[in-house]
Amino acid sequence: AAAPAPHLAGTREQRAGADHPSDTDSDRDNPDLEQLVQMGFARDLAWEAVVTFPGDLEAAMASAAASAGGAWGISIEKVGLKDTKPLVDPFFMISVLDAQGGTIEAAQNTGIAVQMVARYIIVNQTIYIQTPKAALPPDSAIFFQLKHFKAKEKKMSVKFWAFATPQMLTSGSVNLP
Repeated sequence: AAAPAPHLAGTREQRAGADHPSDTDSDRDNPDLEQLVQMGFARDLAWEAVVTFPGDLEAAMASAAASAGGAWGISIEKVGLKDTKPLVDPFFMISVLDAQGGTIEAAQNTGIAVQMVARYIIVNQTIYIQTPKAALPPDSAIFFQLKHFKAKEKKMSVKFWAFATPQMLTSGSVNLP
C-alpha cells in the first residue's frame, strides 16, 4: 500500500480545520471520493482516505475500511468459465442479503474486469463490506453476480451467480461453487 501523504501529519481532529470535507463541486468531481461514498463510507471518512492516498483508490478503500472499524474486504482475483466466449464489459455485483432476501447494505459493483485470459476473467479488485461480520445475521449471505453487456439485446445480463455465508469467507483463498 502507498504511504500516507507527508503533509497530513497529526490526528483527524487536528486536520479537520481548513481542509475538512464539504459537499462542494470539487468534492463531487472527485471520482475516488464519490466511489467510496457510494460504497457506503461516510463522506468525511472517505474524504480523509482520498486525501491521504491521492490517486490510489485501492489504498484509500483499505484506509477507509480500517478507519470504519469492522469493515472487511473481499478480494476477487479471477473467475473461470466453462465456455470461452468473450464477455463484453464483465464485472461483479456484490450484495449482502438476509435470509428473506432483504438488503443488509447497498450492492457494490467492481470495476470492469482487467482482462480475459483463456477461460479466466481477471478481476483483481477488492470491495469492502461495511457491516462487521459479527453484526451480520447468522443466516445472511454475500451474493456474487457476474454481469456483462449483451450487445444484441442492448442490456446487462447475469452470466452466473454464487453466494457465501460470512463464515465461509475467511482469510486466505476461498473457491466459490
